[in-house]
Amino acid sequence: MNLAIEETAAETPKYEYKIHISGMMCQHCVKAVTGMITGLPGVIDCKVDLEKGTADVQSSAPIDEAKLKSLIEEDDYTLES
Repeated sequence: MNLAIEETAAETPKYEYKIHISGMMCQHCVKAVTGMITGLPGVIDCKVDLEKGTADVQSSAPIDEAKLKSLIEEDDYTLES
């Protein structure tokens, strides 16, 4: 009896980030920041919390911090360190 072994692709590696962003004041800001972050290469999910001023981001590849900072500051928000 031959048993077939099915190989499955390894799960895509995930990176998780908690990004602190100041300057968000309303749900429009949340939508804008979410759109900016999800547009970055490799981003799988982004949840922005207006009250905390944070974005929880999951990515399949490392996020380019300089690109992220540039996008955030382009819309007059501030990426906190």
